[in-house]
Amino acid sequence: FMRGLFPDAQARDHAVYGELLTRVLGPTTGVFRHGEAAKPTIDAVPVLDGEELPVGLVIAERYRITAELGRGGMGTVYLSEHVTVGRKVAVKVLTREWSAHETVARRFRDEARAASAAGHPNIVEVFDAGTLPDGRLYLVMEHLDGRSLYDELCNTGPMPIDRAVTIFREIARGIAAAHAVGIIHRDLKPDNVMLVERAGGTVVKLLDFGIAASADRAAEERRLTQPGHTLGTPEYMAPEQAKGRAPDARVDVYALGAMFYELIAGMPPF
Repeated sequence: FMRGLFPDAQARDHAVYGELLTRVLGPTTGVFRHGEAAKPTIDAVPVLDGEELPVGLVIAERYRITAELGRGGMGTVYLSEHVTVGRKVAVKVLTREWSAHETVARRFRDEARAASAAGHPNIVEVFDAGTLPDGRLYLVMEHLDGRSLYDELCNTGPMPIDRAVTIFREIARGIAAAHAVGIIHRDLKPDNVMLVERAGGTVVKLLDFGIAASADRAAEERRLTQPGHTLGTPEYMAPEQAKGRAPDARVDVYALGAMFYELIAGMPPF
């Protein structure tokens, strides 16, 4: 049913955001304490004419741009290095157009607060945030060198039950941690899950809390959309969410079920 309503939604989504989410790591640092986000900072760097940040540019006197990791419709992710400790980080920069959009800018800032508040090993760590002199917003997060769950499914097809259960359990733990602090992801899908190989095995990381909602906000505040508009990806969207109703934690539970079905069947349920 949902695929009939939105026949090309997944293709559009992957074209716009897939590259941006491919590489958004290393050990965590405690720049944010769990449960709080850093105060945005204004960078003392020249105002730039184009959208692209040049290699060598230092943001906030701490993060030197070393390469572009991916570009999407809403922004760009750069590989960067902390100038003091040498740690690799990913810097996610919103475009000028979207940074000037009040709703999107608020949602982007909420991503830092959401990921920081959850403070869980299965959620990508966001440990700094700020504003460039030209008004563009950015987040600094751990650099993940891995592959998305979507890419894994494309390459391998349906998974054996034991591997599917292992990955699903880690995703569920991350979502449970977010729900425990009142955060609803609202856009769970294979693209927003990264698989990172570490010495102890595969680590599962949840990404992109950019449209996350706080469960204790008033409905009109947490939707951040015009009446009748929806946020999410149709294949994993609960019917109530597709109708534009104010979300609660159950929309994530629905998406978890749709994702688990896809892990073992090789395709979404609808």
